[in-house]
Amino acid sequence: GRTFADVVIGVPPGAAVGQGHAAADAVEAAVQRALPRSDVVVHVEPSEEEALVRERVLAAALGVPGVREVHNVNIVSLGERIEVSLHLKLPGSVSLEQAHEVANEVERAIAAAAPEVDAVQTHLEPLGEGARGLPPRVGDVERQSVAVRRIVQGATGRPPRSLRFVHTDEGVLAFLTLGLDGATDLREAHRRATEVEQRIRREEPWLADVIIHTEP
Repeated sequence: GRTFADVVIGVPPGAAVGQGHAAADAVEAAVQRALPRSDVVVHVEPSEEEALVRERVLAAALGVPGVREVHNVNIVSLGERIEVSLHLKLPGSVSLEQAHEVANEVERAIAAAAPEVDAVQTHLEPLGEGARGLPPRVGDVERQSVAVRRIVQGATGRPPRSLRFVHTDEGVLAFLTLGLDGATDLREAHRRATEVEQRIRREEPWLADVIIHTEP
């Protein structure tokens, strides 16, 4: 006789459709190797634990006064650590100092709502500007760290306040912090952050994503 298998697998909520299909194909092939005469149906669902963290992070961020939109919420698991990055949209007329305080409040709200999150990285955007796609994803972080710092120095006249690389299944993420004058309005701060981001993406296309945090 034949064996019928109905399998449910969990994937990160932010995973691309192709990733889900690839995981399902791998599971189906593994089951059929173990049970050659089998009919396998694989259902792909978001990981419940990660989905709950994402839901609480999103709700916490949207509950902070001044935040108009939240997008590009990424949950990264690094061993026992959980890190979150997200993009916040605020009115473009607010100063960078005001926007930075909103970002700090978002981080505090996330810490209260999701205490299992160890670190939060925010990217500030003026309302009305959208997200961009991702470039190619290969490279050598150690070798290129100096290059990224050089790009930031050339674009802003000063090195980044912090620069950190995180390895994920999607590739390498770069988290960096730019220090700007607190009186700079958010539109100008975002323009400068975008300029830095675009230069990094253009010159270092091996990065999976670049998340820039601006602060006074």
